[in-house]
Amino acid sequence: MALAIEIRDLRFRYPGAAVDCLDIELLRVEAGARVFLYGPSGSGKSTLLSLIGGVIQVQQGTLNLLGKNIAHMRPTICDRLRADHIGFIFQQFNLIPYLSVMDNVLLPCRFSSRRQQRALAEGGTLPETARRLLSHLQLENTEHIPVTQLSVGQQQRVAAARALIGKPEIVIADEPTSALDTDRQSAFLDLLLQECAEANAALIFVSHNRQLATQFHYEIALPSINRAVPVGCVV
Repeated sequence: MALAIEIRDLRFRYPGAAVDCLDIELLRVEAGARVFLYGPSGSGKSTLLSLIGGVIQVQQGTLNLLGKNIAHMRPTICDRLRADHIGFIFQQFNLIPYLSVMDNVLLPCRFSSRRQQRALAEGGTLPETARRLLSHLQLENTEHIPVTQLSVGQQQRVAAARALIGKPEIVIADEPTSALDTDRQSAFLDLLLQECAEANAALIFVSHNRQLATQFHYEIALPSINRAVPVGCVV
């Protein structure tokens, strides 16, 4: 089966730190795989997600995304790969505060013609595709509202819709259900898994809620593959 992500001999250390934050010999994630990643605070979960998402640069080792090694890749090329192929649900959402819900959701399609074409291939216009995602996330009639007027839980769901539009091949979700109540958490996870399955997208899902792990193909305890002493990691 084709690999979406392959990591070999990856090491990362924050500037000024005395030890590595991450030291991973091998990690492979197949296309379409659902991976539940967990570990205690400080174990390097968010750091690993940021490396996979090309948000921070690989210092040592190999990190292949869809067959392309992003280690030492020029930032502009890495940015293009991320825009075209990766949907990222950040722990802090990273929504644009002065934009409406609709404009936030459509951002990936404005930065990536590939995501735009995949969204249009679903049928209808880009706003119609965005409304479908928002409706599944119980955010009907919010499209013209500034995101700053939404609750934290609503903002979290807008961030999910933005990550999913255009069917990226890799979806990275950093604690995406932390601000949702039980019913909305279930609806959110159903949509996330459904969209990833339809796109055959690999999903890396980080959560402290181990009860959710049963819906994933397999789970990984980060400390079991991270040989570094987890000091000073961002989580």
